[in-house]
Amino acid sequence: MEHSEQWEAIRQMLFDQWQKDKSNFEVLIRLASECWLVLTEWDCCINNENLVFEKFKNNLIDTCIYGLKHFETKTEFLCVFGYMISLFPYFFYYGESDGRYSLWEKRGKEMLERAHQNAPNDLLTKVLFLGSTDREREYRTEKSKLEFLLSELFPGDSAIEQYFKDVLTN
Repeated sequence: MEHSEQWEAIRQMLFDQWQKDKSNFEVLIRLASECWLVLTEWDCCINNENLVFEKFKNNLIDTCIYGLKHFETKTEFLCVFGYMISLFPYFFYYGESDGRYSLWEKRGKEMLERAHQNAPNDLLTKVLFLGSTDREREYRTEKSKLEFLLSELFPGDSAIEQYFKDVLTN
């Protein structure tokens, strides 16, 4: 479905699955990452004709709020959402506000730091955390180690897996 850019159908299918079982962490992560990816590529890389930006943003915010309430200590949640929030904070709140942008950006970076503290030996978590800091040399060193593990970490060909393969090799 992704290859044929059926973004709305994917969003609706994942949203329906999540509504049936909100405690399903994998579905929450999948729905959030799909929405985030579509939003990040909205004006450049996807066909957004017949898509409603607000639906994707609302689902992303809803999954984030639910995740913060129910998975706030789970390393994978902290890592994935921390990464998404630190890069695009404005997808995680409604309205216009420079103050909220800074608060959400800081929150995302703090989530990445907590994920790294929870799993200091997890290379992916470490690289995503270091990427949110000013420790450029350490980030590049650790990222180069990660390149050899990408096919294991992201064995599929989903859009989000391809995104991470691209980001972590460039």
